Amino acid sequence: MIQVDTTTILQNDVQFINASYNGMTILVRQSDGYINATQFCEQYDKQFRALIKLDRWKDYIQAEIEEGRSERNLSHPLIDIITKGYANDLKGYYVHPILINYIAIWISPKYAVTVRKIMDSINENSQQTHTTFEA
Repeated sequence: MIQVDTTTILQNDVQFINASYNGMTILVRQSDGYINATQFCEQYDKQFRALIKLDRWKDYIQAEIEEGRSERNLSHPLIDIITKGYANDLKGYYVHPILINYIAIWISPKYAVTVRKIMDSINENSQQTHTTFEA
């Protein structure tokens, strides 16, 4: 895994930090933990605007909203946009942290394989546990 240097940026009294999400570099707005999805996608030659046009993305967002109603208070929108008043490298779409895994799978096949392996391992352990209890 790649080690990401963390740096803090302060602009207009808003603090941003370069951080890591499973070895992938992300820009986080400290006040709410939202992640710059535009910048994240561009690192992998993808456009976040292309993702949000997809029906699968819209279905995913709707599922998160519905789940969020019962699970947590979604008092803020899941996506925010900064278009003015900030340096160009800070502008873009900022997403709630719960969305970053989906985006990471979309932009990085290698990350998608890693997630698949983790889920397969969880499933295998779960099946072994059920087999043990049923015996």
